[in-house]
Amino acid sequence: MLLSGHSGVNSRTAEDPESHKYQFVSGNTASSSLPSCPSPRLAIMAKSKNHTNHNQNRKAHRNKIKRPKKERYPSMRGVDPKFLRNLKFSRKHNLSSRKQKEVAAQRKLERETQAKAAGTTEP
Repeated sequence: MLLSGHSGVNSRTAEDPESHKYQFVSGNTASSSLPSCPSPRLAIMAKSKNHTNHNQNRKAHRNKIKRPKKERYPSMRGVDPKFLRNLKFSRKHNLSSRKQKEVAAQRKLERETQAKAAGTTEP
């Protein structure tokens, strides 16, 4: 037996105890933005599955999980431009430790020769 006031698509028997819970949404109402669904239960019932992490670990290990790359040098973005110019020139004119030792040895010889020359002229 069909209930009165319902279309043929949404027919229910009078013995159905849950027939009053679900209502069929017609296409000409304000809620017509809902997707058309052949079953009235699917149109009203809420989604039950919210999240799953299935297979994600396996997918991640297919190409190996790699450690994050470490930065060699800190970024100079946003640093004071005057400081950066000075830093550039100081790096440009810095000497390597071997050259610094050579220059220090050469200056030491020059001082010794000047001291000898100054010492011999005084007495």
